[in-house]
Amino acid sequence: EYTEEGMSLDEATNEALKQMGDPNMLSELYKEKPYKYKGGLNVFLVTVFTFISIFSKAIYDRLNNFNIMDKSIVYKEGIFALNEFIPWGNIQAYRGDKLNKKRKDYYLLDIKVKGKILSRRAIKVSSFQVNLIEELFISKNIEKKRHF
Repeated sequence: EYTEEGMSLDEATNEALKQMGDPNMLSELYKEKPYKYKGGLNVFLVTVFTFISIFSKAIYDRLNNFNIMDKSIVYKEGIFALNEFIPWGNIQAYRGDKLNKKRKDYYLLDIKVKGKILSRRAIKVSSFQVNLIEELFISKNIEKKRHF
C-alpha cells in the first residue's frame, strides 16, 4: 500500500515494520506462546504411522488374495492349508521362494489352485522339508513354475 502511495521500497518497508511494533517484543511474544496444536499433530501422525506399519502387510495380503499359513498338513489325498483342504488334483502349479528370518532359512511355497477366485495360497516350509514337498509335487505331476 505504501509503494502505491509513492514511497520507495525501503521507506514502505520501514513504515510497515513500524506499524507491526517492536521486533524484539514481538519475537519474545512468539517464543512464549507455543503452537497449541503441535503436540496433537505429533500424536496424530505417530498414530497414523503405527497403524499403517502394523496393518500394511495384512492389507496387502488381503488385497492380493494372498495368504500364508505356518502349519499345513499333508495327506495322501491332498494338503490342508489355510483352513481348507486342497486335493492334489486341484493344484495346478507351485513355486518356491527361499527366505531368511531371524537367521533361519525357510521356503514359502506359493500354490495355484484350479477353479478358485482366490487361487493363490502360500505355505511356509522349513529348509529340511522343502525337498520332500517338491518330490511329492513331482510325484503328483504338479508343475513347478517361476511365475503364475
